[in-house]
Amino acid sequence: MDQNVLYFFDGKPEALLLYEAFEERVFSKVDGVKKNYAIFQDVLAKIK
Repeated sequence: MDQNVLYFFDGKPEALLLYEAFEERVFSKVDGVKKNYAIFQDVLAKIK
């Protein structure tokens, strides 16, 4: 999980827990999502 996600859910711990469960489920069900997400985060960090 990246800084932007944590910032978005700041002050909403119950929503963050739900999002974490959702994210984990998506990553476990769809092959390549985690790898592509990591690549996306690297690219995004370079252009900021």
